[in-house]
Amino acid sequence: MLACMADPEKRIGPRGGETTLKPGQVKKTIWLNEDEAEAIRRAAFDQRVSEASLVREAIRRFFGLPD
Repeated sequence: MLACMADPEKRIGPRGGETTLKPGQVKKTIWLNEDEAEAIRRAAFDQRVSEASLVREAIRRFFGLPD
């Protein structure tokens, strides 16, 4: 069992580090064009945030979901 699954309050990943995984999140796999993937990678690097965080923010804004 993954460490983060054993105690979700600790939010420890399978390699022992902290994770941004929160209760209720699900994993999705998407296919992107190279320019889309590169834009996300660069923005994440520039903003010092994860790519997943940027994608979640964009989806919430696009659909008008509250933060």
